[in-house]
Amino acid sequence: MVEETEVRREHKNGLFVDMFGETVNFLDLYHVCSGRRLGEGEVTPFGLWSPVLNRHSENDVSFLTNDDKLIILVEHQSSPNPNMPLRISMYYHELLGLWLYDASKKMSGTAHIEMPHPELYVAYIGEKPFDEKWLEFECKSLRITVELVDINFDNLKDQRPGDMLAGYSYFQKQFRLKKAEGASSEISFEHAVGQCKKDGYLKGVVDKEDFIMEYKPLYSREDDLRYECNLNMLKIAIKAGASVEILLNMIKEGFQPGDADVLTRQLQAGQLTIQT
Repeated sequence: MVEETEVRREHKNGLFVDMFGETVNFLDLYHVCSGRRLGEGEVTPFGLWSPVLNRHSENDVSFLTNDDKLIILVEHQSSPNPNMPLRISMYYHELLGLWLYDASKKMSGTAHIEMPHPELYVAYIGEKPFDEKWLEFECKSLRITVELVDINFDNLKDQRPGDMLAGYSYFQKQFRLKKAEGASSEISFEHAVGQCKKDGYLKGVVDKEDFIMEYKPLYSREDDLRYECNLNMLKIAIKAGASVEILLNMIKEGFQPGDADVLTRQLQAGQLTIQT
């Protein structure tokens, strides 16, 4: 199950970051999250891609206000995770390190440094209900609060085709609906693209060839990784001596119909064994 969560995060998260890492789109997203409007000249992209921090992973979307008063972080999430405040706070403190690295902000001087305050959001687009509006992490005197914003299409106030967040959420909804019918990730991706074009969402995005070339392999790869993950879990269950009934149920729940039929026949014929 952990692997599935990571797979979902990889493709949905990548599209989210690419779209809302652009200032114009971020400003619309920020308005949905905070209810406030900022202008293009008021913020600058500010993320953990700097070699100064020598890190391999990055946060999702973050901007620094040009008056140095706020660091705004938005983390994309596809499944309920109560530990998001801790994760986002780690990103914030690393971003502070990057901010302080600026030579004009000297900690050795006598002047008091006014550090930018954190404004933290989780953009939630998962299928499972996540009822909490505020997520909190508290340890002794440390208290971190993160606002959760549900960006699923059906819960958006602004569903206009011209709105970028509405387009992103509509794309994810169409992909998810097709997957629920039993379609492959590749077919579901193509369906989502087609529906966006038909209904006018993500104009200038889904109709570009480089969008198809970059994101279709990411979405399509989900099926391969899920198959490998569930097959490994099935082999672990076989090795642990699980009953045939349990194994058949794992096959039914974890695999596409065609793959499930093949694995069921192999199991019943005694051909599905652990290779040593």
